[in-house]
Amino acid sequence: MNAYLTTPQHLALGMSLQVSPKLKMNIDVKWTETSTWDTLLFDFRENVGLLMLLSLIGLEGANPSNLVVPRFYEDTVNWGFGLEYKYSPKLNLRLGYEPRKTGIPDNKKDFLVPLGDIDIIAVGFSYHLSEKRSFDFAFFQINHHDFIETGSSTNGNDTRLQNFLYNPTAGLDTVTDLKVTVVEMSYRKRF
Repeated sequence: MNAYLTTPQHLALGMSLQVSPKLKMNIDVKWTETSTWDTLLFDFRENVGLLMLLSLIGLEGANPSNLVVPRFYEDTVNWGFGLEYKYSPKLNLRLGYEPRKTGIPDNKKDFLVPLGDIDIIAVGFSYHLSEKRSFDFAFFQINHHDFIETGSSTNGNDTRLQNFLYNPTAGLDTVTDLKVTVVEMSYRKRF
């Protein structure tokens, strides 16, 4: 079986604003072409009996050797915010927040791409060891919680009989929880 998944285009633009001699504010805007995943295509090397049967009864997207799964995702625009405080000539403290919205509408939530809206909170610092050497540290937490009520998503838990192929949890309430903690460290030396 072959599955084709195109990585969505992504564009990020940012601006830093020196609010005071010690405080800098960063603002980012990010666009992601999630609509690239409007449909997912699964190609099989051979004809699949169930797909042959489903294509005979007229199920849209089912063909004997491939399956086209509609997703109906949308493009997104997200904002991120950060502050950097120059505590001393050697130490900069950082704080950031990004409320990242998903490109998956509420009535299309699913489990092929189980990512909904997430909140990213980050803290960190940059320590300048010398004029040419520095050490950076960041700690950030990603949180996501989603509840999909029975029958509210045509991609996940729809209760209509004609939509049985695309509904892995048809007729069930589902909950998704995602918590990710990341620690990032880097050492830089300029030549």
